[in-house]
Amino acid sequence: MISKSLNSVGNGTSAIDFTTMIWSHHWPEQHDRCAVVGGRLVCRRCLVLYPVAFAVVILATLGVAWPENFDSAALLLLPIPVVADFIAEQVGVIRYSARRQVVTTALGAIALGRGFGRYFDHTSDGLFWSMAGVYGGLCALAAVGRHVRERRIERSAAEAAMLNDPVAVGFSTRDEFVAYMARTADNQPSGGVIVADPAVVGNVVGDSGDSGDSGDSGDGDSGCGVGDSGGGDDASATCSSPVSSNVTN
Repeated sequence: MISKSLNSVGNGTSAIDFTTMIWSHHWPEQHDRCAVVGGRLVCRRCLVLYPVAFAVVILATLGVAWPENFDSAALLLLPIPVVADFIAEQVGVIRYSARRQVVTTALGAIALGRGFGRYFDHTSDGLFWSMAGVYGGLCALAAVGRHVRERRIERSAAEAAMLNDPVAVGFSTRDEFVAYMARTADNQPSGGVIVADPAVVGNVVGDSGDSGDSGDSGDGDSGCGVGDSGGGDDASATCSSPVSSNVTN
């Protein structure tokens, strides 16, 4: 048995094992979409979809099926409720309903079962693959779109948290965070470098360099002299903070 552990997300529950995900394929915060069978969480949609679909296949082999000339209409119309329900939930138009899911899935399962029958007869059956490709593709696009929107929301929330309290997430100052965000947005090189990962962000680090004739050593891109003759008022007046220069740039 595979015992790989996966960290749960969303509601902060404990880790769940890989075998649980195989049967439920839902994270803990979505276990309301599962039914308990023999003490194990099983996806409710799959629990309806596949038994009904294969029952249709078995009945068809026993001669219990509608006339073949009804296939086009059945495979076109019967999946519409379940596909519409899935997409509407993904885009946030409706909330999840177990009862609605069972009813719409059962209708789609009948079409899927008939499609399986056609596939078993001819693996290149155009009607089956058209149904699978169009409706499956629409559902996949809706699911990916929801994922992208959720990641954007999480990123916006994280950036807002950093802006409100940048020191708490590893930036030394608010100006340092602003400089980092400005460089991230512009994607332009700058004299200083801030480590991109907030968990390991340090101070702005400049490249070491010569201070010129005015001193023996330099403290980075700003070129501020620290030598014997380069540490006067004129030198300090021309030196600026790497963060300030980054914000200006």
